Amino acid sequence: MLAAALVAAAAAAAAARRLLVVVVAAVVVAVVEFGGGGNGANFQQMQMQRYQGALEITNDTDWSAIQPLVQKVIDARTAVGG
Repeated sequence: MLAAALVAAAAAAAAARRLLVVVVAAVVVAVVEFGGGGNGANFQQMQMQRYQGALEITNDTDWSAIQPLVQKVIDARTAVGG
């Protein structure tokens, strides 16, 4: 019984270490991707590029017309906490 509990505890500890590694890796990726995490303008520019790509808009004239509407949606979502 004690041996089984020790094995279970060791397995749980190993799983916790693996989870910690994944979380740390995600934080590092976020910091690198978003330029240190404190650069709001860089984040916003990257967000707009993702939306432009997702919408498959390759023409700058089309994007210039659509981008303000996308920004309004982002602002509204931010205002409601989403």
